[in-house]
Amino acid sequence: MSVSEKNKEVKLQTSEITIYENALLYEDAVIQLSNISQIKIGPMPRKSYQAWAIVGAIVGAVIFLTSISENFKLALIGLIVAGFCAYMLYSVYDTNRNLGEYLMLSLNCGTDLLFSCDNPKFLRDIRDVMVECFNKKGIYKINFKNNKINYIKDSNLVNGNINNIKDSNIVHGDGNTVDSYK
Repeated sequence: MSVSEKNKEVKLQTSEITIYENALLYEDAVIQLSNISQIKIGPMPRKSYQAWAIVGAIVGAVIFLTSISENFKLALIGLIVAGFCAYMLYSVYDTNRNLGEYLMLSLNCGTDLLFSCDNPKFLRDIRDVMVECFNKKGIYKINFKNNKINYIKDSNLVNGNINNIKDSNIVHGDGNTVDSYK
């Protein structure tokens, strides 16, 4: 888990989350669903380029180009500075290019939780399940590795009928897998 203090973003790489009535459980944490103010699906916010890296690349290149014929040591320093700053700029570019899509949960405290998944459709399925859980209590296990949502129990619905969620990835269980939560 990585946390950015400035934006209060938490990027999570977890294989499974569980929604148990009004609680979202992942790894060693629990969040009340009522503390989620917004759910979005989209790319993680892009990293910004650092001004010092841009200035350093330009200054290093100018020093290198103006000193190459007169002062080899100064030209070498300019080349090293320009190369380092260019590498820093490229690393930000490469990170932004490979962001992927995330399920972003904005919490009331201002923190954004970012759950990653390779399948954007599955992220939308998770969002739909969470919306259903906001309205009706239920128990779901969401497996990011296998892109499966297992419906385990819903005390507010008769015979486990959850026709509001239209998804073939939702597997209706018999409730035997939640004994540890009771």
